[in-house]
Amino acid sequence: MAIRPFKVKSVSLRTTLEEAESLWNIEGRLRPEFEVKEDTVYLPNLFFKLNGVHSTEDAYWQLMARFTQFKKCKTR
Repeated sequence: MAIRPFKVKSVSLRTTLEEAESLWNIEGRLRPEFEVKEDTVYLPNLFFKLNGVHSTEDAYWQLMARFTQFKKCKTR
């Protein structure tokens, strides 16, 4: 069986914090906007921006810990 060469295109999902939390640990192929067209795979990634502040600094760091505890996580 021959392996077909595919191009991969990133699709940024602009989400709310709540949506990002629910999609965070789901494989890309199971996320909304995943698609294969001809020789191109459109792979969704998450993009969200936090605006505002938490009531406490501890709440902020707990949130950051939830998003960075996964092995395949890339954050800036």
